[in-house]
Amino acid sequence: MLHGHNPWLTTYLHYPQGVNLAENTSMPLLGLLGLPVTWAFGPIVTFNLFMWLAYPVSALACFVLLRRWVRWPVAAFVGGLLYGFSPFMVAQGLGHLNLLVVPFPPLVLLLLDDLLVRRRGRPLARGLLLGVVLAAEFLVSPELFASTILMALVGLLLLVLVRLRQVRDRLRRAWPGLLACGLLTGVLIVYPAWVEFAGPHAFHGPPQQLVFTADLLGTVVPTKLQLLAPAALTRLSARFAGGDPSEVGSYLGLPLLFVLAGFVLTHWRRGEVRLAAALFVAATVVSWGPHLEVAGHATGIPLPVDLVFHLPLFQDFVYDRFALYADLAAAWLLALAVDQAHSWWRTRRSRRLDSKVSRRRRWGSGALLLAGFGACLVLLVPAWPNPIYPVTVPPYATSSAVRQIPRGGVVLTYPYPSDLSPQPMLWQAAAGMRYRLMGAYALTRGQNGQASLNPLPPTQRAVPATLLADALGQPVSQFLAGGQPATPSAVRRFVRTYHVDAVLLQVGFGQNSGAAQALLTAALGRPRTEGGLEVWILSGR
Repeated sequence: MLHGHNPWLTTYLHYPQGVNLAENTSMPLLGLLGLPVTWAFGPIVTFNLFMWLAYPVSALACFVLLRRWVRWPVAAFVGGLLYGFSPFMVAQGLGHLNLLVVPFPPLVLLLLDDLLVRRRGRPLARGLLLGVVLAAEFLVSPELFASTILMALVGLLLLVLVRLRQVRDRLRRAWPGLLACGLLTGVLIVYPAWVEFAGPHAFHGPPQQLVFTADLLGTVVPTKLQLLAPAALTRLSARFAGGDPSEVGSYLGLPLLFVLAGFVLTHWRRGEVRLAAALFVAATVVSWGPHLEVAGHATGIPLPVDLVFHLPLFQDFVYDRFALYADLAAAWLLALAVDQAHSWWRTRRSRRLDSKVSRRRRWGSGALLLAGFGACLVLLVPAWPNPIYPVTVPPYATSSAVRQIPRGGVVLTYPYPSDLSPQPMLWQAAAGMRYRLMGAYALTRGQNGQASLNPLPPTQRAVPATLLADALGQPVSQFLAGGQPATPSAVRRFVRTYHVDAVLLQVGFGQNSGAAQALLTAALGRPRTEGGLEVWILSGR
């Protein structure tokens, strides 16, 4: 943004093809909000700051939502705590910032409640505000934008089933706001949405090769990300979602499920209880995906999602992430339960109690309630701190020497940027996006039109394939079918074809940096050692 680059399309990654950033996790809204921090301290500090702020900000949004249904602020605080620090959030905290900044679903629910239930304020104003919230969510995570709309439609359907006549009457008043919401959202996201679905380098089909779904046992079996998790249970949960811990976030624990179930059964007549319970069930079933998985094993049993799985967009969802909405519904129910328990305890306290036995019973019941709710939440305490990965940027990237590379020039690096070695992308960011980079860790359009992580250029692939092989200690054929190691003459042809202005090599990286260094030296001559890198400047040759 600082350099006037298109935040949704770029050739500064994966040169010369470029990358459709709208189909990757570019998060332009967070980039804009973090601009002052990035300007002052760099992108790493900005990323870490948002990773930490995401938890309390999301919890605060849920707290604001729940305050309208509970009298006791502590009850809303407990619900916000569950939502903002849930196992889903802890799992996404391993690195998925685009899925961690989630204040939007509670705000969407709050504004829909204003429009359709409470009829607060002017419908047009509420609708416009809802449109802004939805557009903001799209600019952080198009995936969550789509899943939030889907769950909002499910919630509206449930509301119609519960209160058909009331909803019909209220829709007559709310339709201007809903129309304004749709129009404003469309105007704000029309360009990035077009880029994502029909723009250059847009791919078709699901971005993930695996269909990640929540396991049937996921809600009751903890993972290694919970502090209180027996080894036998973590071994079982390690089989969920293909063994990816960042995609296992549906855990809530048996005590909490029992408390919520008991509260729902005893307070079923309350409309908000029925709606929250129905949303919890719906979100949980959707998170299981098209077919049921139990203890990490696919059963082949079809589920409701299977009825629509063949339709456009429904194959693109990562279904286990619908656990976020189950957590929001669970936080809603928990806040209502805590508030109800507090009201019951206050009623008992307000009665005239003369005997010491009665006072003991009153305080004993209060302690029991506190212990019960505490037991529900203590099982969800995360095993923090999360792993810390030291990030080092070669001094060359932030020194004046990097200005030897022409602005907008093309750079080839070792390690070659890929999903297995994305470090050069960080060098590029630290250098102020001065140059274009061969390769990238990004989803691009493959030869079959579907998503691909292949970082190789369209022609003369032997050179980057050799650099990848040297870094990982694997044969070149692992990255290029039938490929042979590149020769010095192949390197020279490569840099001429792609107009490479500089080559940067990090000594000691990977399994065989010596072979990469020897190949580049034989092709390009002796490099200069500057700021922790071996540097070949080719633009003046």
